[in-house]
Amino acid sequence: KHSQSYTQFIATSELPSSFRDLSFSVIEQRSIKLLEQLLLDYKNDYIKEIFIFDYYANKSKNETKVGYRFIFQSVDKTMTDDIVDQIMNDIIINTIKIDGVTIPGLNHEH
Repeated sequence: KHSQSYTQFIATSELPSSFRDLSFSVIEQRSIKLLEQLLLDYKNDYIKEIFIFDYYANKSKNETKVGYRFIFQSVDKTMTDDIVDQIMNDIIINTIKIDGVTIPGLNHEH
């Protein structure tokens, strides 16, 4: 008999992973939390990990720059640019809706 806390085995993929980085500029402290919550709660079967790789608070400009890395991998197929681009576009569309959040260098007409 297994205990209630039994953890089921999850297979590791032998297929290569792919990653993308997005750097955000945030001008409101409240928006940093909203951005973090949106990204950490974002669910997609191909996203294996999301984490902050860069963080810089510019107090004189009241601006924070946050870099996130998104790692993609599948257990049954190789990631293509089309698959990753679709997911990243969805992430971009949702994050730039947050007041005070921009992606420097991105045309915000998504």
